[in-house]
Amino acid sequence: MVTFFHVIRLLMIVLIIPLMVFSPLFNTGNVLISGDLVFLQEWQWENLFPNALIFTVVTVLCALLGKKIRLPTPYLLGPVIGTAALCLIGVESFSLPPLMINVSQFCVGCYIGLLLKPQQMTNMSKVVACAIINGLFLILFSWALSQILVLLHGIPAETSFLCLAPGGMDQMGIIAHEKGAILSLVTCYQFFRSFFILFFMPPLLKLLWKYKHPLPSETGPLSNNED
Repeated sequence: MVTFFHVIRLLMIVLIIPLMVFSPLFNTGNVLISGDLVFLQEWQWENLFPNALIFTVVTVLCALLGKKIRLPTPYLLGPVIGTAALCLIGVESFSLPPLMINVSQFCVGCYIGLLLKPQQMTNMSKVVACAIINGLFLILFSWALSQILVLLHGIPAETSFLCLAPGGMDQMGIIAHEKGAILSLVTCYQFFRSFFILFFMPPLLKLLWKYKHPLPSETGPLSNNED
């Protein structure tokens, strides 16, 4: 059930959010800051080395370390943390070849599609309807919040929407890259959202589970009859 809802949400995000972002609703022109120009510049093989090797080694090691310390989604958060650390200490980033970006998008799409296992579901019509309504509500609510962010901080509309959209760093980063939005800002917001969900929600769910399903010792001493 959880997987189905999130697969439907991701499919709606992949289909609807790009249509919205590239529609006249967000036709405000591409606004870039200097730090994001590297992602849109013409890539060259000589620009990849030696920094590409440094990023590759660090991200693989961070992924393995994240797996060892049981980091949530270690193969995503590990490389993200490692890449962010390299950028913060001043290691120059670079643009990847278009073929590599296209292959990455293809792999993400295949992975999302393979998560969907409708044969395991019952009451499919009701589940699909609830999942679609849930996805539409999340998208519309994030769009409303993005308008507030635009008013408060003057962020471009497409960047603000992608920052608050209910997608992941990978999906929103790909769309921001194609749209020419402020990629670093989108990644930062989505990074914080992922951290908040992965580190705050599990303890909260455990507390709720203990509240709804307390252990016998937590419900008070047993009566003589129960003994």
